[in-house]
Amino acid sequence: MSTMAGLMSLVIGALLLGLPGRYAARIPGLRAWGCALLMYALGTASYLLNHVLPTGLATMPGNALVMFGFALLMAGSRRFLGCPKAPGPMLWLCCISLGVIAFFQFVVPDYRVRISVFTGTLAFIALAHLRLLLRHGQGWASRFMAGVLGCLSLVMGVRGVLTWWVDRPDMHIYMPSSVQGAYVASYAFAVLLLGVGVLFMATERVRVEFEHMATHDGLTHALTRRSWMSRAEAALADPGRPLVAVLMLDLDHFKRINDAQGHQAGDRVLATLARVMADALPPGAALGRYGGEEFVILLEGHAAAQALEVAERLRQAVQARALGCTVSIGLALAGPTQSPQTPLDALIQRADRALYRAKGQGRNQVQQAGPAERDAAPSPLQAAPQSRP
Repeated sequence: MSTMAGLMSLVIGALLLGLPGRYAARIPGLRAWGCALLMYALGTASYLLNHVLPTGLATMPGNALVMFGFALLMAGSRRFLGCPKAPGPMLWLCCISLGVIAFFQFVVPDYRVRISVFTGTLAFIALAHLRLLLRHGQGWASRFMAGVLGCLSLVMGVRGVLTWWVDRPDMHIYMPSSVQGAYVASYAFAVLLLGVGVLFMATERVRVEFEHMATHDGLTHALTRRSWMSRAEAALADPGRPLVAVLMLDLDHFKRINDAQGHQAGDRVLATLARVMADALPPGAALGRYGGEEFVILLEGHAAAQALEVAERLRQAVQARALGCTVSIGLALAGPTQSPQTPLDALIQRADRALYRAKGQGRNQVQQAGPAERDAAPSPLQAAPQSRP
């Protein structure tokens, strides 16, 4: 069982370390996880040398590799979860534990002390790892890992206590014992599940990134037009919806930046603009890139009731940033007292006409669509997103 778990750890560790560099850069902790699993595989191989080497020379390197491997596994999770911290305390714990184990291996041989110290150290690291995942982890993969670590720490704790009743001081790890057999089986299975768990966490991170790429604009990180439209349609279709507001924003004289400084400078302006707007928006607002230099924002509830204030705050934030251009904003409201199924296209058309009016009246201002505009003819600019004058 120990050999099979070691081989599986070797395969999973080699798989993680063999991934291209671009994946390792996007998934922090991947290299640490891979090295940790390889250390466990090497520790298992060292234990197997017990048949050809003196017991102490075989088990001491194995104990060291397994302990440091568990500490490195936790360090990888810290990097993955974005809370890096020097692994000093865990490394010191492993070094002190190894010193105690060596003393009771070569000076005062006592298998029970060695087992208690080894299992106690791994149980402590597993519990610390479990606490880390519960506090900072997200998704079912983190919960799976936490569950495995919880079971592992329980097995280690029980084994460390039972050794004082079922073992003798002159025993070693591969002596026949029903308790030792159950412990090795549980331990090997838990390590195998930990390897599977880190794979789950890595693939879950990749899946989340792919979903983000599918729903967000690559340059500005705002919602894509399709994703924003889906969210807005869901808000309008809700029978008990609160007040809903749509803001259409367009950069004034953006073409001058592209013509004078190049399209790369224009891209930087768009990316900066999106960050400025995201920081100025209230929680729950949906920012989307409608097309070109045109953005659209969805506000609901209390934020929608203060839509004019939000729009003016956005305009001032962009102007204060000195991006070389300003924004014109058109605003349209759809309240709960209006039609229960307000068409999104009609709401966008109203906001678009208000935006067109803001452009025509001097730019760098906010205009709100009035009730009289609801049945007005569609704006000629609504047919397709395009650069405004």
